[in-house]
Amino acid sequence: MTDSNMLTLAVETYQRLLPELKNMIPRGNHILTAQVQVIPTPTLGEVLQAVQPIPPQTCLVGLCEDHVPLLLDLTSSDTGSLLVTGDPACGKTAHIKLIAESAICLNSPHEVQIAVITNNPEEWTHLRETPGYSRYFMGISAWYEQESSDMVNYLVSLGEDRSSGRHPGASVLLCVDGLAGVFNADFEIQNGLHWLLEYGPYSHIRPVASMEAQLCPTNSFWVDTFRTFLVGRIASDSLAQSLGLSDVLSTKDLISNHEFSAFTGQAWTKYRLPNHE
Repeated sequence: MTDSNMLTLAVETYQRLLPELKNMIPRGNHILTAQVQVIPTPTLGEVLQAVQPIPPQTCLVGLCEDHVPLLLDLTSSDTGSLLVTGDPACGKTAHIKLIAESAICLNSPHEVQIAVITNNPEEWTHLRETPGYSRYFMGISAWYEQESSDMVNYLVSLGEDRSSGRHPGASVLLCVDGLAGVFNADFEIQNGLHWLLEYGPYSHIRPVASMEAQLCPTNSFWVDTFRTFLVGRIASDSLAQSLGLSDVLSTKDLISNHEFSAFTGQAWTKYRLPNHE
């Protein structure tokens, strides 16, 4: 993993909103966990309310240490596909769900649609069942279901049409929760998904996938399709070194289920996931 594979993540500074965001962080109620000071983070709703208005077809990635929101422009191909990686239980699924829910909260169904392929559909169904959310979902399916193959084929066809100037419309957020599931999929879905990871962002189809860090070094065929990496806690120095991170990012210092880091063009930026409502 090199800096050249990690392009600038869309960061909206919103300097005029900094005082408002900072006031959301309690200053006298620190929580100590494993000897690490954790300052409570605003909820997703509070963060999104503070950053309004923002451009359409945008979603939240996280909240930076200086309380500036890290945003992703779903219409820009510069950031390519996003890979969320780290140790097991570092918060990869929670992170992808945050991105999806923020896209729902910030956009209409005519602006953003969401497709989910996962090993555990039950972890996603409650989000679709939230009042008002069902209209945003194209589908939630497991790797072994025909619906996943149909969804990939449909999105490849849509991407090809859009590259020819046909069928403009909503940006599609393709959430691949557990990319390793593709290893056991048939050739058609593997071929289609690989195409989407490489070329989908050029047609407003944005894959956001997760994979355990220990699988990345031996799966460059898939990992190399990603331009932006969202890195959670990796406790192993040797694993971080194999990913090219040990000299640029202290991955073992990131707090599981709370903190990630992204390369934003010039340096790694640490950010937090908003708290659950």
